[in-house]
Amino acid sequence: MNCSIIASLIFLIGAGSLFLSVFFWKKSKKQLFALQWIIILIIVLSCYHTLISGIFQVLCIPINVISIGVVDLISSIFFWYIIIKYKDIQHYKFELVDLIFIVLLLLGLIYFTKIHYSGMSLRINYASIDAGVHFKNALYTINFQKVDGMFYDMVWNALFIEFLGVFVSPSAFYKLYVLADILNLGLAAAMFYCVIRHKISSSFEKIIGVLLSGIYVITYPLNVTLFGFTYLGMSITIIGIIILLMEFYMKNEISIKFCILLLMLTCFGVFETYVLFVPVLYFAVILCVFFKQSKAKCLFSKGTILTSCAIFLVPCILGLYFVYGSIFTNGVTVANAINNEGGCYRELFSNFIFFISVAILGYLMIIRKKENVLLEILTPLLVVFSIIIFIMVLKGKASTYYYYKMYYPIWLVIMLLNYEGFLYTKNETKILSCSVWGMWILLFAIFANNIETRLQNKNPNILSEVRSQHYVDIVKFNNTYLFLPAYDEQRIDLYQWVYNFIDLADETCIPGAVRYEDNFWFQDITMQDFSDWDFYNMNFKSFNEKIRKINSKYILVFYDSPVYLENSNYFDSFEKKYVNNIGFIAEIK
Repeated sequence: MNCSIIASLIFLIGAGSLFLSVFFWKKSKKQLFALQWIIILIIVLSCYHTLISGIFQVLCIPINVISIGVVDLISSIFFWYIIIKYKDIQHYKFELVDLIFIVLLLLGLIYFTKIHYSGMSLRINYASIDAGVHFKNALYTINFQKVDGMFYDMVWNALFIEFLGVFVSPSAFYKLYVLADILNLGLAAAMFYCVIRHKISSSFEKIIGVLLSGIYVITYPLNVTLFGFTYLGMSITIIGIIILLMEFYMKNEISIKFCILLLMLTCFGVFETYVLFVPVLYFAVILCVFFKQSKAKCLFSKGTILTSCAIFLVPCILGLYFVYGSIFTNGVTVANAINNEGGCYRELFSNFIFFISVAILGYLMIIRKKENVLLEILTPLLVVFSIIIFIMVLKGKASTYYYYKMYYPIWLVIMLLNYEGFLYTKNETKILSCSVWGMWILLFAIFANNIETRLQNKNPNILSEVRSQHYVDIVKFNNTYLFLPAYDEQRIDLYQWVYNFIDLADETCIPGAVRYEDNFWFQDITMQDFSDWDFYNMNFKSFNEKIRKINSKYILVFYDSPVYLENSNYFDSFEKKYVNNIGFIAEIK
């Protein structure tokens, strides 16, 4: 791969031009919130890049920063033309609370980066192997300029890495992948804040808005980042933006045609991030369209058909083509795919205890005031869909892995309903709502500062068990992984030696006797592909057969790999070219 400053500049100019042109293009006669639309357009632009990438894939056009940048630049001409022709731009407002939110968010991300990724070192630190898999997918798009399957995160990460890749060695691209994950966590927090931003007016509401955004992001969104479930986090962020856009659509807050375009792009984005959420979300969105048309007494009309097709036709055609055409093949069906277990956070109900009562209140308020029709429809649909999957789990027809993935969008709507419950009630009820959150925050502070443990150390008879952790279970779970040591730098040292040696010596490949959990990072950082090697079931015999077939001159060996432990004498007999505490590079006899 050859990243270049010229290619990065083309992308910067193209994407920047499109972003700014849409930002300043007049969408409403009212003054809009600047931060709200910055976040909306960042997500929508990424969905647009995903759509263009899908079309390019069908047309066999290379997908890279140049091709995407050129399309962005061409697309921006329309908006700039309208702006210049009518000599009118969209006016925005940016208040002190927005600045405070940005500062707090940046400070939070800096702290998170420092303790989890060793600051600017941006070290690999994930609780599952998913991050290595999705980094490999991004490299596939960079190297082959193609996409496949659910490719939203492939496009996002590939463009981000290729754009900044000119400043680092390809063997350090993983640092850019980590940085992209950090930015996605920031976008998750910003999304929540932006969904409620236009409803924030008083000082009290500003405090609660920022507070709930903080509570939201340190729970399930942070869990997504710690596990490397990038695609899942992106999907929830897009769903949040769809909730906001649908509110604009129902209230005619912005140009209807423009809003339909944004809904189409974001609906496609959900299809290409996490298809599990598509049935519920699409059904909720189309019911909103029907509700709006029914209210205008034109449900059975050409307009209803055109609107529905405009939102769903392209996402469904391309989504089905890529997702079902690529994933559900070779005997893989929806039935057996949803029954596969995997590693994730599992807790049935405790995290919702302190938030469910205010959420129910919020739901009753939005039904009464018709403030957010999509949230009103989506909430029960998510709950019913989750119950169906839970019943399937009990019958052995679905895995708990996919059941608990439903908790992530449910957490989003529960937290949004909490703000609605706070907003549309009398002052006495507002105080009651705040006292419920205040109790959660108090328990969080007790847990975070180890107050109960300190009391036990002072006098074991004061309390017999640390109980605060049971009420902030996901925070406790996240805290466990937050402070775990990062991926061993000595492993990366060996990977980078392999990458440099392959490049300098013109070696075709250097295989690795590595652990299963290392294999993706080994392939990613050394820029090699051993997709046909079964590292999970690898033993010495099968490994030896593999290296003989590829006729490689050198090999990477980890001392803790199962293959090495099975026959260490064999590997130790090799002439070592490079050694550190975790393993070595050797010349094969």
